[in-house]
Amino acid sequence: MLKRNAGLVALAALLLVGTGTACGGPEADVESEPLKEGGWAGHGGTGGTGGIAGNGGNGGFAGGMAGNGGTAGKGGYGGTGGIAGNGGFAGGMAGNGGTGGTGGHDKEKNCEICPEGKGALIVKKEFCVPAPGQTPPYDCEAIDSEEEVHIVIKKIAPKKRDIFDGFISEGDPFAECVPAGDFLIWEDCEALPPGVSCLDEFPIEAVVEEGEKTYVTIRNLIETAPVELGLLTLRKEYCLPAPGETPPYDCAAISSSEPVEVIVRDAGGVIVHQSDVVEGTPLELPLAAGDYTVEEECAGLPAGVSCFYPQPIELTVAAGANTDFTLINIVEYGTLTVRKEYCAATTGGGYDPASCNAVTNSTPVSVRILDENDMVVEGPFELMEGSPQNFNLPPGDYTVVEDCSDLPSGTTCIYPDGIGVTVGVGNSDITLINAVSAASG
Repeated sequence: MLKRNAGLVALAALLLVGTGTACGGPEADVESEPLKEGGWAGHGGTGGTGGIAGNGGNGGFAGGMAGNGGTAGKGGYGGTGGIAGNGGFAGGMAGNGGTGGTGGHDKEKNCEICPEGKGALIVKKEFCVPAPGQTPPYDCEAIDSEEEVHIVIKKIAPKKRDIFDGFISEGDPFAECVPAGDFLIWEDCEALPPGVSCLDEFPIEAVVEEGEKTYVTIRNLIETAPVELGLLTLRKEYCLPAPGETPPYDCAAISSSEPVEVIVRDAGGVIVHQSDVVEGTPLELPLAAGDYTVEEECAGLPAGVSCFYPQPIELTVAAGANTDFTLINIVEYGTLTVRKEYCAATTGGGYDPASCNAVTNSTPVSVRILDENDMVVEGPFELMEGSPQNFNLPPGDYTVVEDCSDLPSGTTCIYPDGIGVTVGVGNSDITLINAVSAASG
C-alpha cells in the first residue's frame, strides 16, 4: 500500500534512466565510468551477513605481485572470511589487501565500490509540479516532498532474481550493489490516490554494467486542480441601541474609526485569515468555495461597546460569487451634563459654595469636551448659567475645558485646566464654576 503524506493532492510518474560516476551524481546523459581506479589487486573475501556495504577489502589500487589477502568484511551479502588475494593485474610493487567494509545499509554511500561482477543501481524519487509551456512541461525544483512510493525491482538476465519490493522517497532512494545484468522496475500505479495515474508504461528496463553506476529517476507529478474561488466581503458598523425597532439598532447615528479584529476559519477550524476591519473600509477576501466561520474579537472592544454577534457566524462562500456580511458593534452611550455656576470669590483664589445661588450672571462662556487623547469631541459651544447642556458620549474618560481668556473683569475660572470626568453607561454631571469678586459684582 502506498504511504501518503497529508496535503499531497496527486501523483503521476515520469522515469528517466541514466548513468553517472558517483552515487548522487548527475542523473541522465552522463558517460559511465568504472567504479575503481588502477588495477584490480588481490580481492578480499566477501563479508558475513549484514548490510550492503560490507564486502571484504580489495587489494591495493596499485597492482603488483601477489597481494595480501583482504580482511573479511563485517557486512555484505553473505559468505565467510576473506581469501588471500591474488597478485594485481598490473605490474608494480605488491599491493596490500584492503580491510573489509563495515555492515549496514548506508544507501548511496555504500555503493561507492562494488565487488567484481556487480555494479551500482540507484533508483531515485523526485516530485514535480506542472509547468505548461515548458519543455519538459514540469518543474521539479519548485517542490520538495517526503512522500513515499512503492516500487518493485527484478533482475531478469542473465539470472532472474527479486531485488527490491518496498518504498522510496526523495530523501531515501534505493541504492545497492547488484549483480550486473538487465533489470525491470515497476511503480505501483494502482496504489496512487484516486484520479492519479502513472504517465509512463511500466516496467522500465535498466541495464547495470559491472563496475559502473546506473541511475533511474522516478519523477512524480503533483497535479494541482484549479481552485474555484469566491469572495467574502466583511464590513464593520458601529450602532446605537434602538429597542423595539427592526433591526434593534441605529447605525446612521454614529461612526467610529476604532478597528476590530476578525478571525476567519475554514470548515476544519483552520485559520485562513486574521486581521483588523475598520468601519468604512470593507475587507475583501478571495477564498476557495466552501463553508467558513467569522468571529469577532469581542474581548478587546472598548468599554461600553459590545458585539451584536458574540458567537462565530457561519457563512458559505460560493464559487464566482460574493458573500457580503456586516459585523455590528453596539455602543452604549452615556450622558454627560455640563452646567455653569457663578459664585462669590474668596481670598486665595477660591469661592464660597453657599453664595452660588445668590450670584447670577448671564454671561456665556466657551467650552470644549476633550477625549483621553486630548482630541475635541464636542465644541466649542456656549454655556450659560441656568441652561445646562447634555451630550451623548461613548463610555470613557473626558476633560471639560472652559475658555478662561475672555471672561468679564473680576471673574476667574476655578478650574482653569478643566475638569476630568469618566462617562459610563448612564448619566454623568459636572459644573464649571466662575468666581466673581465683590468689586465686579
